[in-house]
Amino acid sequence: MYATTTTNVLTALTTLILLASPPTTARVIPPLPPYIFPRTTPNTPAQSPPLSLNDKCTFTIFHKQLHTPSQTQTNYIQLNTLTDHTNALTIDIAAQRPPAERNSYVKVGQHDVFALRGLFDDASLRIWGKAGSDELKLGSGRWEWSTARAEEDEEGDGIVAWCNAEEWNEGGNGSRERSVECGFPCARIEEDEDKEGREELR
Repeated sequence: MYATTTTNVLTALTTLILLASPPTTARVIPPLPPYIFPRTTPNTPAQSPPLSLNDKCTFTIFHKQLHTPSQTQTNYIQLNTLTDHTNALTIDIAAQRPPAERNSYVKVGQHDVFALRGLFDDASLRIWGKAGSDELKLGSGRWEWSTARAEEDEEGDGIVAWCNAEEWNEGGNGSRERSVECGFPCARIEEDEDKEGREELR
């Protein structure tokens, strides 16, 4: 009798908890900064960066994919800072976004190109992708490379633009995420150039 009463009480409490729990929905844009995953074996070919970064810009892309039963994966990226080793600058990209979008992701695809303008010599950094593909493509000035292919110097002196992608971290609700470390050549800012534009990016 006592055991039966206890079981009934527990069953009733469990039912109340389930009824009180709010429904959950998948979020396309997470409200929190991305988790930086530990380095693991990459799932794309490793691209060895140059030994010296003195004339390079480097940055980390947080790459998120969403999968749905009705379509192939859709790519989103978040880029927060860019380090300009050539001119000893760190550009806070996240600070240029509205406060409500500070930690948001941007969709990239064949016709959805993320562009960071005003880096140097009126050049921009461009990032895009393709639905159904893990590969991210990048471009700046005359350089074009991707997470699957590095860009080599025309004179055969080695890699000048590259990306190294970490292994995917599988999440819930059909999503997964990885971090991608990239670099490319940066030009030196001459002393007589107008620096106001660069100051705004700091």
